[in-house]
Amino acid sequence: MVDALVIVAAEGILNKALSMAANVVSIALGYKEKLTELHDTLNMIRAKLSDAEGKKSTELQLQDEKVEPAGSSYRLGTVPYLDEFKIVGRENDELRIVELLTNSKGDKLTIVPIVGMGGIGKTSLAKSVYNNHKIEQHFEVRTWLCVSVKVNVDKLLANIYESISREKSKSLITVTLMENLREKLGSKRYLLVLDDVWDEELSYWDEFRKCMLQLNSENGSCIIVTTRKLNIRRNANIEDSHILKSLSDDESWAMFKERALPLPELEEIGRDIVKKCCGLPLLVDILGSMLRHYNTDKGKWLSIQESEVWDVEERGRVLSILKLSFDNLPDSMVKQCFVYCSIFKKDKVIDREELVQLWMALGFVTTDTTGTKEMEDLGNDNIQILVNEFPQEMKNLISLRHLVIESHLLPPKDVGLLTSLRTLAYFQVGRQKGRQIEELGPLKHLGGTLRICNLEEIGSKEDAVKADLKRKPNLNMIEYLWNCCDEDANINDKEVLEGLQPPANVKILTVEKFSGDSLPEWAMKMKIKTERNWTPLAKLVEITLTDCHNCLNIPMLEDLPLLQDLVLRNMDNFGYRSILEGAPFFPKSLRH
Repeated sequence: MVDALVIVAAEGILNKALSMAANVVSIALGYKEKLTELHDTLNMIRAKLSDAEGKKSTELQLQDEKVEPAGSSYRLGTVPYLDEFKIVGRENDELRIVELLTNSKGDKLTIVPIVGMGGIGKTSLAKSVYNNHKIEQHFEVRTWLCVSVKVNVDKLLANIYESISREKSKSLITVTLMENLREKLGSKRYLLVLDDVWDEELSYWDEFRKCMLQLNSENGSCIIVTTRKLNIRRNANIEDSHILKSLSDDESWAMFKERALPLPELEEIGRDIVKKCCGLPLLVDILGSMLRHYNTDKGKWLSIQESEVWDVEERGRVLSILKLSFDNLPDSMVKQCFVYCSIFKKDKVIDREELVQLWMALGFVTTDTTGTKEMEDLGNDNIQILVNEFPQEMKNLISLRHLVIESHLLPPKDVGLLTSLRTLAYFQVGRQKGRQIEELGPLKHLGGTLRICNLEEIGSKEDAVKADLKRKPNLNMIEYLWNCCDEDANINDKEVLEGLQPPANVKILTVEKFSGDSLPEWAMKMKIKTERNWTPLAKLVEITLTDCHNCLNIPMLEDLPLLQDLVLRNMDNFGYRSILEGAPFFPKSLRH
């Protein structure tokens, strides 16, 4: 398995990096300090690849690997939101755990391990339990942490405090942390999920459990632990445990079919592929999602069915299937770019523009042979390809800051979970859950340009308000776009636009194919309504109204001292004479 990665990494990183990076990185980009760091990193990669190449395949299998992550001890990557697809084959497991948690005795802290091998679905089951309606009603406080190899009890307590309080812990002293947690929790019943606890980490468990016993341990509070090893029970003196088994062939097929959407003539091949997954949900998910892109290509399905990855021992198949998905990336350039990202520490927030520049400096992005695209565009295309290859994972990237989507592509679902997002240039409203306008609500840090399309899909003003645009002060340009302008097309255009009030700092507003005969009150006044009065959009420099065929008037402009451009296109029912009549009220800044 390692051979392909060694070739890509060695050729892409080791042969090109040092020869090209010196001039381009240090001179063109000003990354002199990064060059030394890059040199050290590449030496590290060379050593690890050489070591990996010399190992036997059995030493690389997932079940036995002992990987030391490069980042912090607590990952932000796994979040307690339900996956896009409904969980399959775990309904009874969920019911049992929910019953166990809601009927827990009041005189002790109930700890429930969900135990199983990697890829068996422990985290998915824990998410489903966490979001179960009965659990939401039963526990006053719920919090979720993903734990990695390096474990420190004080740090773990601090992360629990930060997750509950939404504020940074000022101390890493156990006594202080416990006092802070007691203050925040009071007498509330809590559920804590510790996801991905490894066997090697359990020396901390007794100390941690003693701490948690001091926090409402007599009111039915509970802890869920997902782990690969059963002996966590012995170390932690846990009351109950839940061991996950593999999915049946029928359950695996149901899961695969939902992801791959196969044609009837591909069912026999698909069922054989699924059977070879040995009931591991992770493998079924990876292959189903990959083959969805080839759901009319029988040749591709046959190549997967007959692939040599199935010759690997059962416990090593997870890595083999991951390699298979890597092999199916479009070309060597995309593969090199993907492999390069492995040098970043876990949870590293990677700036999109900086990443593209680094790819270019290292020679991973080459000039388009047709000469129609710049290297920066090709780099951005690679990012888009990688994003599109893993759409179901987008919602887990809660530290993602910039997401640039081409207007012809359907944006990923559940972007509202990407709460660190700073850039979302394009959002297409849909009716399906996860694509509705409310997804914009939690994105408090959005800035720059936001283009909102398909506004006809918003049902009411109340739905539109959930986007909470006026509380996004970093947005300076907003485009409101409908698909058509027709008197009968959408009778609530005015109400929808009323609910999409912009922030006070906005500089450019565009409205296209609005079907109403008059703009809503805020758009006519060019002011946003606050609790006590109206605040002018005083920083506006440009207003554009396009294809608003039914609109009879234009906004009032006298309170817009910085306005430079008023653009009116295809305003069929608008009386342009009213512009001249209103000329005295135009701001002096307006360009003629």
